[in-house]
Amino acid sequence: GTFPLDRSWIARRPLYVVRPGGELVEFAHRIADAERLREEQARARAALSPEERLRQATLEQAAKMQPRERNSEGGIGSGRPRDWSGRPEPPVHDLAGPWSVGSGWGTFRAVVPGGDRTLYGVTADGRLLWYRHDGSHDGTPHWAGPLEIDQGWDRFARVIGGGGGVVYGMGTDGALHWRLHRQAQDARLPADWEPQRVVDTGWGQLAAAFSG
Repeated sequence: GTFPLDRSWIARRPLYVVRPGGELVEFAHRIADAERLREEQARARAALSPEERLRQATLEQAAKMQPRERNSEGGIGSGRPRDWSGRPEPPVHDLAGPWSVGSGWGTFRAVVPGGDRTLYGVTADGRLLWYRHDGSHDGTPHWAGPLEIDQGWDRFARVIGGGGGVVYGMGTDGALHWRLHRQAQDARLPADWEPQRVVDTGWGQLAAAFSG
């Protein structure tokens, strides 16, 4: 993760955390092809001045001295040597961040993902607000929204994001309600929803529920 060049990473998955004070922070789980990443790092080093190379080498040496948790998947910091057996090297995993991307998110009863940069927030009075994080690719606080797209979500004991605009509401009676927001990527008013459906019952006794 010393040279976080976007073209080296074959996948990037944002992760969001709401801190106790309501600050929203983003992490990025990045996955890179090991050989391609080494090539990009070598090119980046070659472009550095002698002073910058010395400073970079000092930082890398200091990082190596820090205790790192072993990663059985061969991620950065795993200590796994390069595989010379001819087998493809496992991808390199890196968790970048955190970046502060918002404030005031502690006021929501629930915050759930809508898929592909979209987040839904349920307010204390049951309003459902839509957000799209346009700065998710670089950890900047650039947003579309908020846009109020529905009401009455305080009737649910729990709200679960299913991705692709799907949001589940678990009723106090244990009924699982399914909703599909058709405009998840570019919300407008009036909001376009599929009709609500009860897809199951008996969910009230579960210790946890989440999308897979």
